[in-house]
Amino acid sequence: MDQSTGIGNSKNHRPLRVLQVVTTLNRGGIETWLRQVLQHIDQTRFQMDFLVHTDARCVYDEVVESLGSKILHYTGSRRNVFLYARGFRRLLAENGPYDVIHCHIHWYAGILLREAKRAGIPVRIDHSHTDQSTKLARVGIVKRYACGMAQRWIHTYGTHWIGCSRKAGETYFGKGCPWRVLFCGIDLEPFQETINRNEVRQTLGIAEDAFVVGHVGAFSDAKNHRFLVQVFAEMAKQRSDACLLLIGHGPLRPEIEQQVRDLNLRSKVVFAGVRSDVPRLMKGAMDVLLMPSRKEGMPLVAVEAQAAGLPCFLSDVIAEETDVVPGAVERLSLDDSPSDWADRVLQKIVNGKQGTLNAIDIVSKSQFNILNSVADLSRLYIDAAGCIIGSKAKRRG
Repeated sequence: MDQSTGIGNSKNHRPLRVLQVVTTLNRGGIETWLRQVLQHIDQTRFQMDFLVHTDARCVYDEVVESLGSKILHYTGSRRNVFLYARGFRRLLAENGPYDVIHCHIHWYAGILLREAKRAGIPVRIDHSHTDQSTKLARVGIVKRYACGMAQRWIHTYGTHWIGCSRKAGETYFGKGCPWRVLFCGIDLEPFQETINRNEVRQTLGIAEDAFVVGHVGAFSDAKNHRFLVQVFAEMAKQRSDACLLLIGHGPLRPEIEQQVRDLNLRSKVVFAGVRSDVPRLMKGAMDVLLMPSRKEGMPLVAVEAQAAGLPCFLSDVIAEETDVVPGAVERLSLDDSPSDWADRVLQKIVNGKQGTLNAIDIVSKSQFNILNSVADLSRLYIDAAGCIIGSKAKRRG
């Protein structure tokens, strides 16, 4: 804490004003983490507002507003750089001043960081939440040039750079940028509740003695649902009691539903949609978590599954930092066949799964506990603002 400026000093009634920049406040990994940060952070020291890129009401709007945060709406196009910058300047003029801007929107962040510097926001943070290597390998020359320009702006106009994992930082910020890892965390309280397993399964239409393979994530190319269903189809050949529970929504859901029908698996697959009770479903319905993702940053779903005591089978592109509970995570290559994946999963579960209480204890002591994550983020904000603003005050003196 910087006593000279009163930043974050509750005695001086000077909370640090932080603007979080996201796409929406609908249920997703980044948004859920930020909601939990807001619920656990010391609000006498921090005032967090949110800039979203939609005018529609979002899932988390109500809880965010109930905790005293303001939601700023940008509804124009981001493709026109000049209009985007002008719209952002207007929002800052109407709602500022802010001490910190924290961007979670990847390549467009360069534009906002530049305007934030011009507006006098001293701490300008860009946060990478995904491994960009696969995406950059697929883009053409023009898009690659644009990403390179965006990266230069991010380096030039940012003051702090964060990756949710080593891969997320390396592939997004590149060389010559002093980025650091800051792990997002999960709220462990829901995982400590007593769950009636039979009741949970009944509400989903799943048999009490079924072997349930679970997955949580948007139906997108990155999550690789098509391969996931192929793996499950191989498992179903070996276990008649196998069931697949898919939680989430997204543009590829109709395609995956058709794949399930084509494989005659409709009676064995549950499309649960977007849910607010994922910890309950993990503890009560799932036996294993399967994530054959093509790319990820730091999937908190895998950490949640470990907290729920589930064995986790992940593709080897997922960050190694995901492994929290010893023996709970096994990695497989996407070059392996669906039958290879199925065999590995079925062989592993013979040995049982990590005890839930022990798993929760391990996760609670890790950096993925939301309390530890919030403490780390709070220190970053306070130290950065105190250092930069204090330095400016000394120069003026």
